[in-house]
Amino acid sequence: MKHLILSAALLASGLAQASPLFMNAADFVGSNGLSVLNSTAGDGTLGFAANSNFRVAEDFKVTGNGWHVQSLDFFAYQTGGNGFTFTGATWQIKSGDVNSGQIIASGSNEVSNGGSVGYRVTSTTLSNTSRNIYRIQVDIPDIDLFAGDYWMTWSLTGTSASGPFAPSLVTPGGNAQQGPVNGLFAQVLDSGSSRAVELPFAVNGSLLPQSNAVPEPSGLLLTALAGLAMLASKRRRR
Repeated sequence: MKHLILSAALLASGLAQASPLFMNAADFVGSNGLSVLNSTAGDGTLGFAANSNFRVAEDFKVTGNGWHVQSLDFFAYQTGGNGFTFTGATWQIKSGDVNSGQIIASGSNEVSNGGSVGYRVTSTTLSNTSRNIYRIQVDIPDIDLFAGDYWMTWSLTGTSASGPFAPSLVTPGGNAQQGPVNGLFAQVLDSGSSRAVELPFAVNGSLLPQSNAVPEPSGLLLTALAGLAMLASKRRRR
């Protein structure tokens, strides 16, 4: 988890609807429409299975007063798929640890086509168009997330026999996880270079106003002390 997007207008008003609150896909597909696996540097994994047998996970941080989340976006391909082949997404948002943390929200949803975002290729097969990456839009029941550390876990279904697969971001580093359905997660590494990877997704919604925020412990203490001071002052006047 490295990239956080908050627009200036969203920060100013807190009223924008379904704007990107988090998106780590900035370092994902280049201006040429290609998501390039650096095979010449030894990378070997085009995509990580996120299907009926395996699920993947990435962490993210909620800041400020918190977020009102309305939808999610995932990015994946099915090798040789003819058009948008995705049919469903199963997801969870967990706080704390990816395996033992509390499940804040979850669901299994039908998905919609957010359009093709590019092709997954290697540095030696730049013209390959068999791995068309799509933005997979998931409309979820609105939820509020307060400031803290979270994990997003997901798996996808589709009509093509291959995948679905989640391609990694271009830059090295990250702590993406993968695990069998109903099993434990473990960090995934590229099969060729053994580098840690990051998988793209987005969280959309609006910022919570100040009144909805959970007070920090220090703020609660100050409020309690102020209340005691007011009570003592009233007693002295009596």
